Amino acid sequence: MIKFHRGIDPNRFSESLVRLQNAEWWQNALEDPDLKIFVRENYVDIYISGQSIYKIDFLKAKNNANTNERYINDAPKSKRVNFDIDTGPLIRKGLAETAPSPTGLEAHDAIKRNARLFAKGEKIDVHALLDNHPDVLDVEITFGKDIVETVLGKATTATQRIDLVTAERVGDQVALVFWEVKRSDNEDLNPRKEKNVINQVVNYKKLVDHARTDIIESYTKVAKNLVALAEASRGKRSVGPAIRAIVDGCPLVVAPDPEVHIAVVDEGNTRLGDLVTKIEAALKRVEALAGTKVVSGRARDMRLER
Repeated sequence: MIKFHRGIDPNRFSESLVRLQNAEWWQNALEDPDLKIFVRENYVDIYISGQSIYKIDFLKAKNNANTNERYINDAPKSKRVNFDIDTGPLIRKGLAETAPSPTGLEAHDAIKRNARLFAKGEKIDVHALLDNHPDVLDVEITFGKDIVETVLGKATTATQRIDLVTAERVGDQVALVFWEVKRSDNEDLNPRKEKNVINQVVNYKKLVDHARTDIIESYTKVAKNLVALAEASRGKRSVGPAIRAIVDGCPLVVAPDPEVHIAVVDEGNTRLGDLVTKIEAALKRVEALAGTKVVSGRARDMRLER
């Protein structure tokens, strides 16, 4: 059966967090508010400015960890490389051959600095949005090839990836609300283009509707994982009230007509209002998108409100 998977078994995850608490690199990452942590299918992804600096596998009894080689060495290409999970990655990027490798917080700051060198585009915007939205459950929600072919047909070759999903309290339930984030100069915002955000949202709504049962099950588990991470961070990390409500037993739901909205990010375009008006007009011409909203503004000031 084709399924959508996110999350880690809560019991296995808690046991792994206990084992990791003596690893200095991990604790430094866990307690750093600059870093954003997201739970995938049996692994955790840790980001800064849209760059994945650590991936930790929680599927096996002994956890594995890797990073991008460009963040630790003077490597010409992007490549994931494993490192010792007890001691952390050995950082040599930009160092003379005889220079000592940084350790502790110095190493932690070095990998952050190195990763930021590669940060760009809408990924930066998405992660800037996170600072104002403690109830974001996930980013880069990618649907597998099997689900895409089943729902959209085998002719669909483009990756189907929604930028982020938030949890939002609605009465005695918590709703999952998905958002596609675009910079104001992104050509996908032009409804006349063959590849445009209107068509993207139509496809995303179909995919979410098809996988709704698995999505609800997955993000219920993810909420528990995020609370466990916050509890392991010695008070340095927290979750939003809607995520906490999921863990406390509040039912998680996907609306009958799945909510997928658009966020247009701009850092000073005085014609942003005209652009949003055009997008809204295009949305009104598609019956399936009657409930889709558009919000706009600077990434760090924007509120994702349904």
